[in-house]
Amino acid sequence: MLTVTGIFVYPVKACAAVARSQATVGRFGLEGDRRWMVVDSSGQGVTQRTHPALARVSALPTEDGGLVMSVAGRAEVRVAAPAVESMSVEIWGHVLPASDGGDEVAGWLSHVLGEAVRLAGMAGGYRRAVNPLRDRRGREVSFADGYPLLLCTETSLAELNRFAEEPVPMDRFRPNVVVAGADGPWVEDWWRGIEIGGARFDVAKPCDRCSVPQVDQQTGERHIEPARVLARHRRGADGNTYFGLNLIHVDIGAKIGVGDSVVVTDRR
Repeated sequence: MLTVTGIFVYPVKACAAVARSQATVGRFGLEGDRRWMVVDSSGQGVTQRTHPALARVSALPTEDGGLVMSVAGRAEVRVAAPAVESMSVEIWGHVLPASDGGDEVAGWLSHVLGEAVRLAGMAGGYRRAVNPLRDRRGREVSFADGYPLLLCTETSLAELNRFAEEPVPMDRFRPNVVVAGADGPWVEDWWRGIEIGGARFDVAKPCDRCSVPQVDQQTGERHIEPARVLARHRRGADGNTYFGLNLIHVDIGAKIGVGDSVVVTDRR
């Protein structure tokens, strides 16, 4: 039986995860997931690919839509909820309207990363469609790289770690949903549609992996694994390595929770 064992959101793209027992599916994916993003002086999104220290930065949502951000060794900083569109940011060639988080958090983050950066929040006019080659329903995505959710299975992680010189925890892959009970490793490669507690999701594709899973999510240090084991055991014909599934939400307003059953509704 497939069961959800973990649900995670990332309030600020590339910063630390926040575990949830339950989450609501919103217009852009899970509510509260990647609604903020650190950007450089040109407005380009900054991630752990180039700034692994972001892994150590925690961001907790407040009831009024803002954030409390913290990192070891520095006083926390509070950020107000996104307001008017006041800047433009860029993700993978998409130029998007955003709300500037303000000078205080900009200075705080710049000190942590050692260069000038700012914090951007999704503003009211934000529109960004999922890749139309993967989705014909016009669904939208937040500041996430390309798709609203990422699902990983414990069974596939255990198989990967059988061959890894340095076993890695699940948090290296930064999933939104973790599932246990798969009847074998990599069976998820063949899923096309799933239901989580009755909420429907389409599978866009298996997730091709960048260098972020090499970053220890507790320390911000970069390691060789899982890049080496992925290259040996999970390299596709296109040269990319794969782990997990990119999902696209169907039922806006639905809730998913830890302990929910997962049903595969369609297979390739």
